[in-house]
Amino acid sequence: MEKGIRFKVEKSHPNIPWCIFFTGMFEYGDSFEWVNTAEKLIGYCNSLLIRDARKKWFSREIKNILCLMESHGIKKENALCIGLSGGGYAALLIADLFGCRSLAFSPQTHLGREFNTVYDNKYHKSLPDRHEYMDIGFIRGERHTIYYPINNLNDRLHATRMNVILHPVNQGHHNVLEGIDRVHLIKEELRRITLGR
Repeated sequence: MEKGIRFKVEKSHPNIPWCIFFTGMFEYGDSFEWVNTAEKLIGYCNSLLIRDARKKWFSREIKNILCLMESHGIKKENALCIGLSGGGYAALLIADLFGCRSLAFSPQTHLGREFNTVYDNKYHKSLPDRHEYMDIGFIRGERHTIYYPINNLNDRLHATRMNVILHPVNQGHHNVLEGIDRVHLIKEELRRITLGR
């Protein structure tokens, strides 16, 4: 495994779905986002928590992440990728490449500086060098769901350009999770996976 990826596995049962949680780029230092959510979902899913130690939107880690998922026996029909912001970008991309479902909250969908003018210098310095997946606007279909704050211009721009299931949330904060029962939403997605929908 390359040095840039860090992961944590919480496996409770071999015959239940997997949630693959992607940590965003800035807020969590050396820890994992989604730990509390994963703990509340014990018995509903196995959890794989992933973060990019380089904080480069997982751009150098895509193949490693796909291999990591396969090495844990994760199958596309029983997996759900989840993330917020930069983690939402990774959730959409990895889910599309792997062939599974995704649940993304305020994701970036294009990493070019010209597309992210409202962010500060810290954000712009962290953007990866040009690579194959700078623009994930090619992702389509009902396997992918985005929640975004309708009153945040940049998040709305990133979300509404996508041809996926969109859920606008009536708020302006980038962290759209503040107004959402994430455990309930994830359990609903897991139920769809279990029922084969």
